[in-house]
Amino acid sequence: MQTSVIDNSLFPACGLSNIHRHDVSSQVRFTPFDDAICITTAYESIRLLLSRNNLVPADIKGFMFSQFSIDNIRLLCKALDVDQDKALFIGDKYGYTATNSPFVAFYEALERKKVTRGDLLIFWSVGAGWQSTALLMKY
Repeated sequence: MQTSVIDNSLFPACGLSNIHRHDVSSQVRFTPFDDAICITTAYESIRLLLSRNNLVPADIKGFMFSQFSIDNIRLLCKALDVDQDKALFIGDKYGYTATNSPFVAFYEALERKKVTRGDLLIFWSVGAGWQSTALLMKY
């Protein structure tokens, strides 16, 4: 876990530990930051996952990445040297659905018939604070 930007995205704005002291009905505090900070960790996590399973990025049919930023999807595809068509962006359709956004991308990939049974997929997401998680799945 990397915590350098932990206070940049708070709901409630006063922080959860202070929720009992404030009216938090709609308070959100978001301080913009360079969200590309997580790409190096994402890349390393995915490369380790592939290495442990004797795979290379070309073996993966689809990459279901966090939908927080299309720029991050592009950066991660470039770092992994994979065609961006393998990493569906659905943020323009559904908006950002938080850390579960790769699963919404997976749903959309199924709907668009971009994924079939037996395909290898990589899921990666990031949470505020931030935690970076990668998963390899055979669908």
